[in-house]
Amino acid sequence: MQLTTSPLDIVRQHFSKDRPYFLNREEAIAYILSVLITKDSYGTELARDLQQQFPNINLSDSILHNAIEYLKNHNIVEISSRRLEGRGRPRSMLSLVSTWRSEAENIAQLWHQKIQS
Repeated sequence: MQLTTSPLDIVRQHFSKDRPYFLNREEAIAYILSVLITKDSYGTELARDLQQQFPNINLSDSILHNAIEYLKNHNIVEISSRRLEGRGRPRSMLSLVSTWRSEAENIAQLWHQKIQS
């Protein structure tokens, strides 16, 4: 038996609490900074950890790379190649530039407020 769907199901889904939410660049930057104030990380790990912590929040590859480029171009993060134990090829690791720590902590706080609302 085939279920019929209404053309308005997409509208109904928009108002559902369980609908996926897609981060924009600014939100992605805030998320990245919230991670980098505690540890260095790399793109794939950032996306994977976000998906595991918040299954309804999505971060597209293009937004992730755009956010990383923004941080790199403004000298907020440094990128270095590091081989991680148990991983094959070296990863492009992101590190927060120390002069940005205080401001990054403030932005990370905005991120935490957003996800708790």
